[in-house]
Amino acid sequence: MRHLNLHPCLSRLANFEGSESAKFSSATGSGLTKYTEDFFDTSLTWDDVTWLKNATRLPVVLKGIVTAEDAELAVHRKVDAIIVSNHGGRQLDGSPATVEALSEVVEAVRGRIEVYVDGGVRRGTDVIKALALGAKAVFVGRPALWGLAYDVRMLSQNITGTC
Repeated sequence: MRHLNLHPCLSRLANFEGSESAKFSSATGSGLTKYTEDFFDTSLTWDDVTWLKNATRLPVVLKGIVTAEDAELAVHRKVDAIIVSNHGGRQLDGSPATVEALSEVVEAVRGRIEVYVDGGVRRGTDVIKALALGAKAVFVGRPALWGLAYDVRMLSQNITGTC
């Protein structure tokens, strides 16, 4: 979001009506950038992960792990699982593909915590590849949405086994 793409000055973000971020600014980039900077805390550290782990009895799962180093840090912080994800390539389009990062992360974890994968899954063979590379589970987003967009009744019948 730091690319400062400019938008027409009359453009508005309908979901943010009433907020300062609803109107794009043609001089300094998008209002969405300002909203994101104000809303999200970029100062989070690994110490915050430890704090969260100690503050709850719920499982703590970290998403966005794409390197062996971060996987090791997650294990050290005693998280319950990690999700290998590049967030669909939206945040950092130069991030490695999840299928490329998966084996490195699985090897670093050495079975101490579960590893899931999210992103880049377009067909069943992608799921099989991820499982073969060591993922415990594979999250599927777009293919399910594509199926729903194509024929929601047929998809629901295939999933539930009803005719």
